[in-house]
Amino acid sequence: MYKEYCVTTVVPAHNEARHICRVAESIPAFVDHVIVVDDGSEDGTSEAALSCEDPRLIVLRTPFNQGVGGAVVFGYRKALELGSDIIVKMDGDGQMPSRPKRFAFWTSTKFTNGTSLKTMC
Repeated sequence: MYKEYCVTTVVPAHNEARHICRVAESIPAFVDHVIVVDDGSEDGTSEAALSCEDPRLIVLRTPFNQGVGGAVVFGYRKALELGSDIIVKMDGDGQMPSRPKRFAFWTSTKFTNGTSLKTMC
């Protein structure tokens, strides 16, 4: 929880078995759920993610590679199902810092109540 908000990180991953645990472990403790979306990987990404032993971790798998957009939407759907107030996307390859020195905050009136995103998904 961050203040009173449920925070979820969605991690789309395609063939990221080597990196996925390091990425999951780097996500701050105030994040309630870490959703790894294995996007049709052939290298054991799902199995690697499940071995991370992080109780916040939820592993989803697409039946075939849908591309990062499809994987992100799949993860967002699950995050909304979990009642998340804040959803953050983080790449599965470990190239995005989990604790950046500066944050960019972007908002849109389209998504302030979540109904637009729910209809997109």
